[in-house]
Amino acid sequence: MLIYPAGTWTMGTADVISLDAVYDSVGLESNTYTGIFVEEGILAVQRCAETWAVTLDTCASGLTGEQKAVCLGTAIA
Repeated sequence: MLIYPAGTWTMGTADVISLDAVYDSVGLESNTYTGIFVEEGILAVQRCAETWAVTLDTCASGLTGEQKAVCLGTAIA
């Protein structure tokens, strides 16, 4: 799980290549073409603050914390 304040991470995208239909001389004879080809640039920027990666132990049922002791059978009655 990642924990960070709102607005810490920003994502940017840019079209690098975008072709809708491309014909070549051989393809014109048989009426074939490249339908679409798209390539995109993606950027992730950490603008401020810190990001923490946290590992949480959970049971298969999704229980956490004190409930986990019950799940694992280690609860003290």
